[in-house]
Amino acid sequence: MQQQHDHAEQVRLLQRYLAKTATEEELSRLQALLANEETARSLAAISGEMDLVPVTGTRLSEGQSDVMLEAMLQSINGQQAIAADIAAEVVPMPARSRTNRLGYWMAAASVLFLLGSGLYFYVFNKKPAAPVPVAATDEILPGRQGALLTLADGSLVSLDTLKNGSIALQGGVMARLVNGALYYEGKGDRVVYNTMSTPRGRQFQLTLPDGTKVWLNASSSIRYPNLFTGGERKVTVTGESYFEVAHNPDMPFVVNVQDKAEVSGQGTHFNVNGYGDEGGLSATLLKGMLRVKAAGQSVTLQPGQQATLDQQLKVEQEVDLEKVMAWKNGLFNFNGSKLEVVMKQLERWYAIEVVYEKGIPDITVGGEMSKDISLNGLMVVLEKLDVHYRIEGRRLTILP
Repeated sequence: MQQQHDHAEQVRLLQRYLAKTATEEELSRLQALLANEETARSLAAISGEMDLVPVTGTRLSEGQSDVMLEAMLQSINGQQAIAADIAAEVVPMPARSRTNRLGYWMAAASVLFLLGSGLYFYVFNKKPAAPVPVAATDEILPGRQGALLTLADGSLVSLDTLKNGSIALQGGVMARLVNGALYYEGKGDRVVYNTMSTPRGRQFQLTLPDGTKVWLNASSSIRYPNLFTGGERKVTVTGESYFEVAHNPDMPFVVNVQDKAEVSGQGTHFNVNGYGDEGGLSATLLKGMLRVKAAGQSVTLQPGQQATLDQQLKVEQEVDLEKVMAWKNGLFNFNGSKLEVVMKQLERWYAIEVVYEKGIPDITVGGEMSKDISLNGLMVVLEKLDVHYRIEGRRLTILP
């Protein structure tokens, strides 16, 4: 998990630098990574590892990586003069097919941006590409931490605006808000149920009274008691959520997914995707053991396996865990995704409406990038896949 976190953080820093939104602290951290030989080479290779290799089969040479390392470090130090010398050493890449170019362009965006936009087109296009006309619009910023807490009496608490500190809830329950996460303190004097929900454009982290940690993706919810009693710990969820369950052999942890499936375990780490607009439900196990019941069937998962429910319950033996966990790690992972699925993710994260002017283009995309980027910046990348679009207010129209 730590390796995944380091990987996600490196991608995030590169994307922040690309978007010119990196703080002084983030620039200092990136500079420190570049000053270390091991992490510097990781940064240089990250685009090739994520995108160039699996999507295009092309890897930058060691010499080219060295050049890029020097360019990145010099750029952060404010010394741009080496860009012209570097241009001659970067080998132009061959043309890509429409369905596979996105990973290549993401890789270019996440490394070669440091050489300047003029060099970017010199290296890869030789001449500037004609821009796709886009309606003038204000920048649509990415989602952030935030949630709405509904108490047992129906009263609402917006967690977007509260400052760090303790919160008095019903039933004598106290909770503590710390940097975008809610922790329950004490079990209260009676059982009451709360519902935490994340609207579009929000994610949130919650620690339940038993110590179980929950991450909610956008457009998701979890209903839970302030006190677990009886023989099981049961919660109900919609949307997508990730659980790190506190171990209690005497009280299994049970997740009801929209009354369509039940997922149970003890000291397990797992992800549940119940978005109705993405087809069937899925439960993916990262650690421990998990039992999934649905449609009159029951299966037991081992780490790395995924149970899916469409018409019937099935088990996928080999799952791309990085893709499954990308949302929780602050990333978009589009590898092998249809454009329609990608657009649904954008609708939830940017709180927008996506419409298609003349049907949904049959495009499969690939690539990984930080979610800490504006919609406008992301669509610039998708343009390289011939995804034509228009933004008007919070409506994104996909053109033929």
